[in-house]
Amino acid sequence: MPNNVTQTSPESPSDTVQAVQTMTIEIKGQETEALKLALEAVMRLVSSGFTSGFDRNETGSYRLSID
Repeated sequence: MPNNVTQTSPESPSDTVQAVQTMTIEIKGQETEALKLALEAVMRLVSSGFTSGFDRNETGSYRLSID
């Protein structure tokens, strides 16, 4: 009589559901350099664990939100 063995992984990809996050960024600037600086500021905030933030000056502004 043949032996049939079936193995299943307890953590197969179909069993693991990860939450999807959405990041919204609005950047405004009078020049391309202002846009670049604002984007770098947003990246620093996100890298530091912030999930929202904003700032503005004479040449531009940014706003970010992670939901």
